[in-house]
Amino acid sequence: MRESSSRRFDRRPASVAAARRFTRDALVKLHIEESETTVLLVSELVTNAVRYGLGSILVTLALHGELLRCEVSDANSVAPCLKEAAVDDESGRGMHMVYTLSHRCGVRPALRGKTVWFELEAAHMVGESDTNFNR
Repeated sequence: MRESSSRRFDRRPASVAAARRFTRDALVKLHIEESETTVLLVSELVTNAVRYGLGSILVTLALHGELLRCEVSDANSVAPCLKEAAVDDESGRGMHMVYTLSHRCGVRPALRGKTVWFELEAAHMVGESDTNFNR
């Protein structure tokens, strides 16, 4: 069974903070412990969509078994670049962080625009424990 949560945002800077709040709320709804990595990577993708995208931004978090898939869609069909930022560059690290910290990531063309996505292992479900201390 696939559980998901989605929300559309205007393409403006304030939407980055709103997307972080949405992500935290969606993780609770999906019964996943809060993951700062998830919040950080969604924030990076939404920042890219605000800066370089077109139209509104759709953020979707979906649980597929043990994998959490996060998607950020906008109406610009140009895919983001994975590049090495110089030490003194003020930008250019977001996609590298997504690539480094995620289990898998990619870009999927859409009918109108694109969807940038990443997956993380969702092993820490709320209410489940890695260790059993029963005696």
